[in-house]
Amino acid sequence: MQGEYGDERGHQAGAGADVHAEVQARVGNVETIPLDEFQRVFDTNVTGALLGIRAAAPSMRKAGGGSIVTINSVAGLAAAPELVAYSSSKWALRGLMRAAAKGLARDNNRVNAVHPGIIETPLARHPDGTPIVPVDDFAIPRNATPDEIANFILFTASDKAGPATGAEFVADGGFTLGSLT
Repeated sequence: MQGEYGDERGHQAGAGADVHAEVQARVGNVETIPLDEFQRVFDTNVTGALLGIRAAAPSMRKAGGGSIVTINSVAGLAAAPELVAYSSSKWALRGLMRAAAKGLARDNNRVNAVHPGIIETPLARHPDGTPIVPVDDFAIPRNATPDEIANFILFTASDKAGPATGAEFVADGGFTLGSLT
């Protein structure tokens, strides 16, 4: 398909919004998270991505190459002790992405990751409307919109990002830079 970002033969590996739903239901640290919940998050975030990559690889090879973008998170770059299952799974997803990038590269396939920060969805707010993660001290003091992250993913999948494979693109408004104050 031809689009704004060139030849878009990309595939997305990850659970998208479903991954974020896992966060709210799976709060716990290394001492409190039930093992079945920990495994469920890994099944969603790591096994799901593996199965997506595995399913996409043959058709990409047959097409002469393509692009896979895993949807990671800032929780895969900075530890989140009370979200131990989510954070651990996102660190594991980084390893899967890099292994896939190296393993699929000779067939002209690229595999990269996008690490979104806080996205302005209902999941970014408590039921009373207050933000779960205040952004006032971020370098860019606002949440990203879903469209901004989608466009970032499209760019990463596109031929315009052609030299990149095994790369991690961060779209977090400066969250991983830390507080500006």
